[in-house]
Amino acid sequence: MWIDNQILFRSHEAFATNIFLPVTPIAVVGASNDPEREVNLEYCKSHNIPVARRAGGGGAVILYPGCIVFSLGTWVQDHFNNSKYFSRINTSLINFLSALESKCAELSQDGISDIVWQGKKIAGTSIFRSRNYLLYQASILLTVDQTLIKNVLPHPSREPAYRAGKSHEKFLTGLIDAGLVTTRPEEFVVQMQKKASHFLRTELRDLLIEPEKDQLPNLYARAQKNNTIFTNE
Repeated sequence: MWIDNQILFRSHEAFATNIFLPVTPIAVVGASNDPEREVNLEYCKSHNIPVARRAGGGGAVILYPGCIVFSLGTWVQDHFNNSKYFSRINTSLINFLSALESKCAELSQDGISDIVWQGKKIAGTSIFRSRNYLLYQASILLTVDQTLIKNVLPHPSREPAYRAGKSHEKFLTGLIDAGLVTTRPEEFVVQMQKKASHFLRTELRDLLIEPEKDQLPNLYARAQKNNTIFTNE
């Protein structure tokens, strides 16, 4: 999909980030998700909401102007060991958010790779791997549009233990909703765009390697193939 492409086409760079607020809603399923199970396709079709598949794993999400889409593409030492990279990148992202807004220090990781606050999910994350290349993505909630989320996303077929069957309404919250961020979404994204790449690259520097040029053709080819749209055609 287009979110993947923006970073994958920059895989010749040692470290690349992309951060933005979606202009309109788009539903995104994980690499192995069944879209008919994880997304209300009829609702999306009738409301002109595209449904796309990302390269990385994880569950379905709905992206909209109340959430930040954060992507990071880099070259790392290991071919596997994703749990280590989830932990390190999530910790670094929390440290970065805390540097922008001190109350974000209350965030932590739970489940396989969620970023949470007081048992509620703030951000879902995913990783796509191609040998030494790692593409990390996070959808970070600022404000929760409960109506949109409920209409687009059924209860997931798989959930982390800490969710314990909770509805979207009881399980999700946003950085602004929780009082952890006090600036407007547009202002907060601008702060992230200015400072995230340098901050995270510094925090993760012991994990990183230079680009492996022989692996680039496969990544460019993958970028060309990531545009699967299930509805809104």
